[in-house]
Amino acid sequence: MKENKNPRITVDKASINGNSEDSVTFSQLLAKNNHTSKTIKYLKVDIEGAERKGFKEWINSGAMDNVLQVGVEFHNTESFAREYWRITKGLHQLGFIHISYDPNLCVGRGPTYF
Repeated sequence: MKENKNPRITVDKASINGNSEDSVTFSQLLAKNNHTSKTIKYLKVDIEGAERKGFKEWINSGAMDNVLQVGVEFHNTESFAREYWRITKGLHQLGFIHISYDPNLCVGRGPTYF
């Protein structure tokens, strides 16, 4: 990972909601970094399929309450379309709105669920 030279940006590589022993929830990661009451202006999520499990916990636990914007790369959307629809609906209920969608054309044209 490239070194971060901006002191105002925190990059934390962690196993979130995975199956490994060192896996943590997003709520635990926020607490570890003393960010439970801080405003997070932008959250980038690219966790290779674990977003299905992760977002459910994040939405239900309130971990997303102080996040203003989220950029997410969803994986395996064709296989889990209904699940992703529920996640998207949950984010919408928290006040997030869909701004843009760009399919990853490296894997070919996919479904247009979102």
